[in-house]
Amino acid sequence: MNEYEVKVEVIETHYLIINADNEEDAVEQAESYGVNSQDAFSTDVEATVVKDQKMKTFKVYTKWIGYSEIIVDAKDEQEAKDFVAMGSYDPSEELLTGNGLDYGYEDQQVYKVIDIEENENENI
Repeated sequence: MNEYEVKVEVIETHYLIINADNEEDAVEQAESYGVNSQDAFSTDVEATVVKDQKMKTFKVYTKWIGYSEIIVDAKDEQEAKDFVAMGSYDPSEELLTGNGLDYGYEDQQVYKVIDIEENENENI
């Protein structure tokens, strides 16, 4: 899955009835009034992808009383570490020595992160 930064422009058209001394006064009053989006005569929405945030796949190694390898999709190594620290990963992508243990994880630390695509030819 890729992450995208998207710019969304919303252009609304409103028609107001204004009592004014002249056209310039009417324009000044119209610019000073707030408008409600629900009252728009028309609305045009344009969305444009500004930046494609390519996701990479990382293997994050952690150590505790046991050992874990966790496969995580992230933009960079720091995001991969953050996902592991928050527990935001698919548990089925975790290989660990402490299966079934519900203790010993308190002092878990990330000690290595590798980009799987960059290291696919190396013996991991």
